[in-house]
Amino acid sequence: MKSWLELVRLYWPECPASLAKNGAFLELNRGMAVNQRKTA
Repeated sequence: MKSWLELVRLYWPECPASLAKNGAFLELNRGMAVNQRKTA
């Protein structure tokens, strides 16, 4: 999981995901979408 998250961060540095301290699960925080919609 750690190496996968490192790969994701190469393409999405602001990724809101992180591993729990014990590495047992993935924690998600609020974040911006990779491709934001344009508003008129």
